[in-house]
Amino acid sequence: MKRLGKNQQLLVNMIAALVSFGVNGAISFFIIPFVKENVGDGAYGFINLANNFVQYAYIIAVALNSMASRFITMRIYENDYEGAKKYFNSVLFSNIILAVIFAVPSVFIIAFLEKIINIPLDLVADVKLLFTFIFSNFLLTIISSVFGSATYIRNKLYLTSMVTITTSLLRGILLLLVYSFLPSYVFYMGLVALMMTCVTCISNTSFTRRLVPELKISRKYFDIKAIKELLMSGIWNTVMKLGQTLLDSLDLLITNLFISAVAMDVLAIAKTVPVLISSVMSSITGVFAPNFNITYAQKKYDVLVKDIRQAIKIMGAIINIPIAILTVFGYAFFELWVPTEDTRALQILSLLTISKLIVSGSIDCMSSIFTVTNKLKANAFAVLVSGVVSVAATFLLVMYTDLGIFAVAGVSSVCSLLRNLCFTVPYSARCLNLKWYTFYKDVAKSVLSYLLMIAIGFAGTYFLSITSWMQLIIYAVIFGVICLLVSYFVIMNKNERMLVKSKLLGKFLKSKK
Repeated sequence: MKRLGKNQQLLVNMIAALVSFGVNGAISFFIIPFVKENVGDGAYGFINLANNFVQYAYIIAVALNSMASRFITMRIYENDYEGAKKYFNSVLFSNIILAVIFAVPSVFIIAFLEKIINIPLDLVADVKLLFTFIFSNFLLTIISSVFGSATYIRNKLYLTSMVTITTSLLRGILLLLVYSFLPSYVFYMGLVALMMTCVTCISNTSFTRRLVPELKISRKYFDIKAIKELLMSGIWNTVMKLGQTLLDSLDLLITNLFISAVAMDVLAIAKTVPVLISSVMSSITGVFAPNFNITYAQKKYDVLVKDIRQAIKIMGAIINIPIAILTVFGYAFFELWVPTEDTRALQILSLLTISKLIVSGSIDCMSSIFTVTNKLKANAFAVLVSGVVSVAATFLLVMYTDLGIFAVAGVSSVCSLLRNLCFTVPYSARCLNLKWYTFYKDVAKSVLSYLLMIAIGFAGTYFLSITSWMQLIIYAVIFGVICLLVSYFVIMNKNERMLVKSKLLGKFLKSKK
């Protein structure tokens, strides 16, 4: 089989990630209103809330797992296979121990769940089962997480995307079947998620055997020193994860405790599209990370900087398009998707939630710089501080104003925007021994392209009345093409545009022969 070049591998991984996102998004698009209609008002929000509880627990596991792929990859490309085995097995056996420890508080949380959060009486048993399956899913994910390093190490993330596509399709089919033919309970969502994680676990184990056969499971490679090294580096990712949780994952809990379960349900629906866009952003960011790591390990620093700037442009060009489409067509989308809900409120909440991605969409790939260079401390504190400020400001606004869920959705976005602009961009450059303003020009181009997109979008749709899905799809596709052209002319420089044209022209002429 022909070995792919770096750019070809990047393209394959990216296309697979986008297809994975498209399939997952389409499944969620059809499943969410279907599930919500079956489980009733106030129940759907508990699915996201249960997943947020898992995120709280994962904060502890991050210290050990977040740096595993990085250290194993570095040892593999340094031909230190004994060292790679030590990191691999040390993480695996530590995760098993960690899962056993987590299982204890999980039992108590589920047992007293109705005393911890607000649950309607008729949903208590159902919600407890939901939490049971989602917590079990979390424990299995922790145990098997190190096997996910194989596709990262060999820069074959498209394999992971293929598994995600398969499990997304299976998830959609199973949910349609159970909600069509069985009594409607919200816990089916957790049960199906656990089943799909089992499929993923089996696939990742197979990838490890095929791609990195050097990584054998053996207790003799368990090394306390390797664990300490991982924890010393990963502890800052734990701090960062804590800050990120304060920013992004406490909103539903705060809404449940201080406003109502129904308001939590509304916020959960409004966050659906922003969360999907965030997911594709994370998927694409993950595509760049292995290449950054390998290039850094090979000490090709000039190439690394070039790759990072290219990544910022690609991220901005891709992520701006769905953000602009939601901004322009969001109201019509929610009217068609969930007509029984307050469409205006949903659109405002979704825009408040997604506004932070206007900047972070293009620079999310920079988070890999901190991991690759193993300079995590300052970024971790910056994220933590922004998270604490966000929670404090949200509490004050919820308690002393009438903003309610709008404050919950908006404050975290403002804090994220300020942190990314004032810290992430300049500090990323400093980690690579570059001038602090090196990446601002690329970020500014991305933001400018988004502003031009929505200006064109609102001007073009001012006199339109969208009353059907077909109209919405046609207009959104046309607008998406316009957005692509805006990205082409605003984000790319002259040389990059010429390169794209030559590539496309070359393909066209080739096909004519």
